[in-house]
Amino acid sequence: MTRDTALDLLEQHIVRLLGFHPPGLDRVLEACEVLECKAGETLLRPGNPARQLWFIAQGSAMMAQPGPDKEEHIADLLFESDWVTDLQAFMQETPAAYRIECLEDAVLCAFSRDSFLALRRDLPPFAEGFQRVITSKYLAAQERATMLANLDARARVHWLLTEKPEWFRRVKDKWLAALLGMSRETFSRLKP
Repeated sequence: MTRDTALDLLEQHIVRLLGFHPPGLDRVLEACEVLECKAGETLLRPGNPARQLWFIAQGSAMMAQPGPDKEEHIADLLFESDWVTDLQAFMQETPAAYRIECLEDAVLCAFSRDSFLALRRDLPPFAEGFQRVITSKYLAAQERATMLANLDARARVHWLLTEKPEWFRRVKDKWLAALLGMSRETFSRLKP
């Protein structure tokens, strides 16, 4: 994917998110750096500063947090048109709690913290659009938490198959199992 294609996808995403072509969109596109990363490449490690916010133009990534049992707990799986960072660490300049890794080869539009804050301050439509992204991610996290708390293992696999069927072909079983709060063996037994 070319840099121009990645920026076109970012532009289309912002226009779709807001419902109009906002003034200053060219400044948003100029503020980002287009990066390519390989499957398995780590973008952020726990304890490190979260200096960038990424828009996924192509590929996928995951956010994981190490638990006391040394198992990684998957906080989110992210695909094209998703935004990803450890938001608390990024906004508050504290050490990251999450590991972010590319699951597939990916093309990302990266915003530094300073450029992101300047865009949010100077371009109200950008701030509004990002608030919509945060709200959407929060609601999705609530839905996952409710699903994990209220459904048995078989129903969780069915939920994922119904809500996110494409994930079954793009994400390794071990990550889907971790997202659903079960062992890989249980997941393998229950998946269709």
